[in-house]
Amino acid sequence: MEFNSSKQQRQAKSRLNRLVPTDVEQLISLLKHNEYNAYLRVIAANQGIATDQLSKFIKSNNHHNASQYLNEMLIPLGFVIAKFRTDKPSVSWRWYLMEVKRALQLGIDKRLRLKIFCLLEAANDQ
Repeated sequence: MEFNSSKQQRQAKSRLNRLVPTDVEQLISLLKHNEYNAYLRVIAANQGIATDQLSKFIKSNNHHNASQYLNEMLIPLGFVIAKFRTDKPSVSWRWYLMEVKRALQLGIDKRLRLKIFCLLEAANDQ
């Protein structure tokens, strides 16, 4: 896309900024019609929720697939569902909804880190 003036550039940037959420509430609102929106609401309200506790709020037998699906949409928007192991191997993983920048600083799983880089690179190519 080519711009004829700096005004057109500012207008395009303004439209883009309106599409990119700046906080979790905006993100949830943006994705309110998504079938997995309940995950966003529950994790945002209960940061660090254990996998087994999710079932108290959301009826599903595969929370992992839901997080995979959501991360495909969240990462290009600057957010991610990150899961961290607890100190005890027998305890469930802890789930967090956070900005991608923060997740990368916290030592997330290598596969999620790779997914983030791939999705962000693909988004930059478009």
